[in-house]
Amino acid sequence: SVYTWRSLFLVYSQEEYVDMAKAKGLPHRMLERRHILRPGLPAVLTSFALMLVVLWQEIIALEKFFNVAGIGRLFYAAIRSIDMPLILGLVVSFAYLLAITVFLLDLAYAVVDPRVRITSEGRTVRPAAGKGKRRGRFRLGSRSSKKTAGIQQSSWGRSTTRSYSFGERIRSAFSALVGWLGSSVHSLGRTLKQIAQFPSAVIGLAIITAMICASLVTVILIPYDEAVGVWRSEQNIWYQNPVKAPPEWVNLFRIEDLPKTIVLDTRDPAPSENGVATKTSEMVSEEMKEILLTFTFDYPYGGFPQDLRLHVKSEYDRKRPQLSIDWHTPDGREIDVGTFAADSSETYYLSQDKRLKRKLDDERPQEALFADPEDPEVALKGTYELQAKVWLFEEETDAEGELVVYGQVYGLAGTDHERRDLLVAMLWGMPVALAFGLLAAVGTSVATVIIAGVGVWYGGWLDNLVQRVTE
Repeated sequence: SVYTWRSLFLVYSQEEYVDMAKAKGLPHRMLERRHILRPGLPAVLTSFALMLVVLWQEIIALEKFFNVAGIGRLFYAAIRSIDMPLILGLVVSFAYLLAITVFLLDLAYAVVDPRVRITSEGRTVRPAAGKGKRRGRFRLGSRSSKKTAGIQQSSWGRSTTRSYSFGERIRSAFSALVGWLGSSVHSLGRTLKQIAQFPSAVIGLAIITAMICASLVTVILIPYDEAVGVWRSEQNIWYQNPVKAPPEWVNLFRIEDLPKTIVLDTRDPAPSENGVATKTSEMVSEEMKEILLTFTFDYPYGGFPQDLRLHVKSEYDRKRPQLSIDWHTPDGREIDVGTFAADSSETYYLSQDKRLKRKLDDERPQEALFADPEDPEVALKGTYELQAKVWLFEEETDAEGELVVYGQVYGLAGTDHERRDLLVAMLWGMPVALAFGLLAAVGTSVATVIIAGVGVWYGGWLDNLVQRVTE
């Protein structure tokens, strides 16, 4: 804001009337006070009012964030409980605060704006209209109207029309188009040069341009029906994402990176940057097969993961398979996680296993399995391995497994409480926000033109009222 005000005062200081006042020898202090500072005060007051409104919004968020008793926490509680009377009451209170701010801003305008001068009778002083015959530039029968193009008076007293060939018409239209394009480019370049003087305007224009481009790409690549289906997770596509995770770019501002999510699947045995998943099978007897699912991954982070999820899918008719899980740490320790009967599609969250928690001295399993024995507050970096043994008791049966080590960061926008990628909401929120902004801008512009036209048409007290309200 300070930079904007400075730029504003610099613009006023470079006006022609300021140079004229300097040439006439006006004192420097009077020049700054009357011709530079005072014309810029309305914009400064407007900026203060906007900052005040933004401050209210930030106070509401801070009250909820720091759990301070106030209108912000009350508004959040009302939204969570869908208390419509309380929500409407708080919104009306915000509207009254905004109206009071606008009213005080209008009063301040009347005091500091040099364009507003009110006489003792309460009327606005205006320049008197010239009396006598009006001499406008647009008159019927002027010289320009006498010069008719394409029509000439012949010596026989009849008007003859000049005929143009098709090629001449094409060249004329092309010349007019080139001239219009040239003038448009020149006008656009001049406008861009004026905008370039204000860095805030350049940044705002770049943001709006980026939002428009992103909105177009989003609407084309992610149709609305597909976006709704993805957001509602109709195909359970978000299960590999962590819960309430910030975006990955927060690691750029941290000394120690937060862990990312690691996904390993035995159906994709090819090694990846996260690790490798392998499957081996062995016939122990004629009626029992042992399948070993091994998940090996490197963990280079000092923080702990959110959780570990092991999904085992097996095939059987009557006899349920038996599942045994072992955990191997980088320093050679082996931890027996547990043994239990598995279903055809078994999903096992280590953090929800109460028996494992008691076995680990009531510590959180996702932290105890990664903790450094010498410093339990940080994770032990190195290569970890999880082995899941599946015993099948029927012929022609098989099993596959998937391990998800949930990190603390995800994607470009993070996730919500249902593991959904917030980038989808942000991308589809941009065209909606731009549409509402465009409708609001067009609506206010049309309303302003209509109100101004009505005030000028009827004049008198109505015109004065319109000027006072708009100023």
